[in-house]
Amino acid sequence: MKKLISFLLCLSLVASLVACGGQNVQSSSNETNSAPSSAPSSTSATYKIGGIGPITGGAAIYGLA
Repeated sequence: MKKLISFLLCLSLVASLVACGGQNVQSSSNETNSAPSSAPSSTSATYKIGGIGPITGGAAIYGLA
């Protein structure tokens, strides 16, 4: 029973990763885009990495930094 539950959990995780994949959409040259796009360009090489740390207690110095 545990193996079946583990398999179903793994299957659902893989399905969610596949469902969240991006689409490669190409527009023709004669179409106009009247609304400005707020999404970053797909050719951008900038990656933003963040983290969460504690702000109270003994390890607060790491969270505040």
